[in-house]
Amino acid sequence: MLVMIAAYLVDFTIIGRFPWVIFFGLCAIIVANYLFTRVHISSIYAINLLLFFPTAYAGFVYKMRNHGYAGFVLCGVIIMIPAYLAILGRRGLNETVFFLLCTSCLIILTAAVTKGWFNVRKLLALLIMYTSTAAVLPTLFFMTMGEGYVTRRIHVILNPAFDPTGYGYIGTVIQRFLSHAQFIGQGLPLSGFEQYTTLQLLPDVNTDFLLTYLIYRFGWIVLIGIIMILSPFIIRALILCKKQKSVLGFLVSLAIISGFALQCIIYIAANSGLFFFSPLSLPLISYGGQALVINMCLIGLLLSVFRTGDLVGDQAGLAATKSSRFIQFNHGQIIINLKLNK
Repeated sequence: MLVMIAAYLVDFTIIGRFPWVIFFGLCAIIVANYLFTRVHISSIYAINLLLFFPTAYAGFVYKMRNHGYAGFVLCGVIIMIPAYLAILGRRGLNETVFFLLCTSCLIILTAAVTKGWFNVRKLLALLIMYTSTAAVLPTLFFMTMGEGYVTRRIHVILNPAFDPTGYGYIGTVIQRFLSHAQFIGQGLPLSGFEQYTTLQLLPDVNTDFLLTYLIYRFGWIVLIGIIMILSPFIIRALILCKKQKSVLGFLVSLAIISGFALQCIIYIAANSGLFFFSPLSLPLISYGGQALVINMCLIGLLLSVFRTGDLVGDQAGLAATKSSRFIQFNHGQIIINLKLNK
């Protein structure tokens, strides 16, 4: 909570003023984690820190938005840096973070292009962006992870029974638990596993697979309740994001919301038997010290945008936008506009 309050009070415009420092400083911290800490611990730390990258990337897009095709291409190329750092992380979680980062960054860049902030031909820019993404990012992933590993993962995703004691164990166990779950109340006993407890069969029940346990223990009503809690928050945040008059406020809030929403979707899908990616954490619900702190920090920063975003004066594209606000907040300065536009 203290982290969220601190982030709420921070001037979020530093993301737009110092994007190079923030982006590459974050890269340096993650590389140092990989190099100077134990392998398992460094992977967990790095995976959680990578959740900051969409927000840092939003500041980078904001800085490059007036540089035409050069800025657009640079924004596309630089996505490969956090993508590669994600692949280096712990197997199982690295493809999850890879997907989350790439998807969030593409959402941010797509929004900037469609709004005309790069002053480029929109359809051509979008064609270049998605064609390059389809060619480069999968190649980078296959080259780093190895074709054999990726092939096995795809087989297990499509059919967990393909390797029930190896890669497909978690998916197989989740399917067994959910097939015995009730709408309300304790699930039916698992035939053949009466001698084992739920905690013995389902690993990481307090973090990665908390939702699966809750569904089996209390019924599918738990999933419905969680969706009803998270959905209004995400929808309301998107509405406020769309209303942002500041370019930086829009990009930063979009980055945070997209990362938050993707975490929720991946977690709920994995715990519901759609095991395409390993879950990270369910924001604000599942236990996880670092992930919880980082998500609270990002939510605090999001609230900071909603608190002061309309007071930020910046440019949407090459030409400055006219403002009729009496008071503006620009890069840490309060500006009183005595000559209002009529």
